Amino acid sequence: GSYTYECSEGYTGSFANTFDFGGITASIESTDASTTIQVTEAAMTTTTGASTASTTTTTTSESTNAAGATNATEAIAMTSTEASAFSHSVDPAARAVDKEEFCQNLTDVESHMTNALMEENNSPYTSGYECACSDLETNDKSFTIDCSMEARDDGSDGNETFTEQMVFELKQGEYSLSQTSWGLNSSSVTWDSQEVYQLDDGVVTSCKANACTSCSVCEDNKSIAVDCSGIAEPGQWYVYHCGAGYRGSFANTFNFGVITGEEVEEEAPTDSTIDNSIDRDAFCQSLTDLESHMIDSFEKEKAKTYTSSFECVCSVLDENDESFTV
Repeated sequence: GSYTYECSEGYTGSFANTFDFGGITASIESTDASTTIQVTEAAMTTTTGASTASTTTTTTSESTNAAGATNATEAIAMTSTEASAFSHSVDPAARAVDKEEFCQNLTDVESHMTNALMEENNSPYTSGYECACSDLETNDKSFTIDCSMEARDDGSDGNETFTEQMVFELKQGEYSLSQTSWGLNSSSVTWDSQEVYQLDDGVVTSCKANACTSCSVCEDNKSIAVDCSGIAEPGQWYVYHCGAGYRGSFANTFNFGVITGEEVEEEAPTDSTIDNSIDRDAFCQSLTDLESHMIDSFEKEKAKTYTSSFECVCSVLDENDESFTV
């Protein structure tokens, strides 16, 4: 599968890029004198989980949009006069509560998701979305709301699962919606995160769609234009122009109100983290901290727990000890 990361998603590549190696010293012999060179790699931080690699999976014969619609021809033919199909209103019930209280009762979010899906598909469903919060970081700087609904187009229980995810980040005591996405899994398609939206203070600023030519925010700063006509399998491709009033993720049209959180001050660095310089041999004797960082980062990125772990070892690259690998 292919994947793409935009600059705004905070992707930092190798897990080693976010590890503080401290100061590793080396004595290099020269013809004139012995010189000790100390190199310190500054610690880097990122918001874990701000992005998820998008895996492109195209399967059989069903064309599906955020609402689960199965007629790509209708999607292309829509004009501004037909935009009412995507005109579900923003919920006015804005609440000012802390995160714990908000997450205890997600009924309003679930109702909005279910009503929006029924409105766009013009079909009743006997089931509804179920949502739950999950923390992304131990210091409560970010959390997600994951929603899913199992249903069939005819409204009966079945094997189609609609999904939505929202990512919130803590800024100056309030959580701000920073990312939304939707997906669909059925017997004919597997779209875990078909469209992903980046937001700034709750306003959509950019988007991407798997296996699609383009995805962009329209001039009204609300509607989404997406061209997925390049999806190879018959019946799966879809296109929305700005005049269709397509809004993408249902979360983009929900008023989450004010969700408050407590800013957690970072602990002041201790002397050991400010100056933990050791020579290379001592560093390489124990790589436990590095191995723990790797597996912790991997589990956060994949949102899974693994029974195995990274194993690291040092190797000298040249005879005069001027470089080595981990």
